[in-house]
Amino acid sequence: MRRGLAQTHENLKVQLVKENQELPNPATFVVVAKVPCPLDSALLPIAKRSLVKYVTRLAA
Repeated sequence: MRRGLAQTHENLKVQLVKENQELPNPATFVVVAKVPCPLDSALLPIAKRSLVKYVTRLAA
């Protein structure tokens, strides 16, 4: 789900909860790319790996 200029993280979470009742507190994060690139095939896999590395370092 893409975030626009008028949509805050809080609004995004509320929308996700309304659409998916089984998600009581969905995690959201922001990905910013300085160059245009395909979202699903390039940006999201890189962002997911970076997030996993970050969370792993927090848990260590």
